[in-house]
Amino acid sequence: MPVLLGWAFICLSLVLWSTAYHPIVGIPFGVLAVMVIALGFIVRNGDWRGVLHRPEAARAGSAEPYASPSWPGVAARSLAALIVAPAAGMCAGLLMWLWMPGHEATRFVWAVFGFVVVFAVAQLWGLSARRPWRALGLMSAAGFVSALPTLLTAGGLR
Repeated sequence: MPVLLGWAFICLSLVLWSTAYHPIVGIPFGVLAVMVIALGFIVRNGDWRGVLHRPEAARAGSAEPYASPSWPGVAARSLAALIVAPAAGMCAGLLMWLWMPGHEATRFVWAVFGFVVVFAVAQLWGLSARRPWRALGLMSAAGFVSALPTLLTAGGLR
């Protein structure tokens, strides 16, 4: 339920900021406003302290919650965060730009929205996956599939 409520607040923020200003300004500010509010709740509740201090179970030898990551896992997460997630977001944005019906300005807004959402979801998935190489492969495949219509259009097959 809290996740659905969070998404509802994000959508409400996007609508309100886009209505008050232009959608090109409203979409980034709407997402940014909700994120800043969420960070304020994290600071107020003191949830950031758990990141800085290891609990007793981790100090006693239990490696599960705060195990040091392996180098292959760090490499996969780095590739996912720095290369694959932005590329997947760009592919989704281009897909929406080329294939959505409507006016050019409407397609632009949907492309920006698609980029932001797909990039954020891919970034979270890539950085929090228990099996980072599997997540990296699935994100790469999803990005390629969403880029395929764009490649076919660029080749004149549309």
